[in-house]
Amino acid sequence: MVREQREGQRLFLSLRRNDPVVRSLLGGLAARDLQGTFFERFPADRDTEESFVRFCAFVPPDPELWAKFGDPGFLAGTAVWLSAHTGFDRATYLGLADALQPGASTLEAYRRWHEAYRPDSSRLFGFIDRERQTYARVEVES
Repeated sequence: MVREQREGQRLFLSLRRNDPVVRSLLGGLAARDLQGTFFERFPADRDTEESFVRFCAFVPPDPELWAKFGDPGFLAGTAVWLSAHTGFDRATYLGLADALQPGASTLEAYRRWHEAYRPDSSRLFGFIDRERQTYARVEVES
């Protein structure tokens, strides 16, 4: 689960992010840290944006879990939005969207959602990618 890399006297430890156990742990930690958070729209402040990015990056696509974190219409559209991004399984996230709000994965429903919320995709996808790549890196002097 942990990768080691030496550079001179330094030892770098990082999690193997594709390991199923690591993914499960990160999802559980994110869900715990986000308890009480409720998303109804894209974040308007940095703290909420950071929470939203962690939510997208780590909370597994479980409809019961996602339903606890916000408005089903907004989150269903978010799942469709994520389904189009690298690293998110398209079929899984489209299924999540329909489980949260039946019909959310249709082109017309997504068009309406996109017009209503106007996501800044390049900005948010960049933050989500960075969060997924850099989380839990530790430097140890030996």
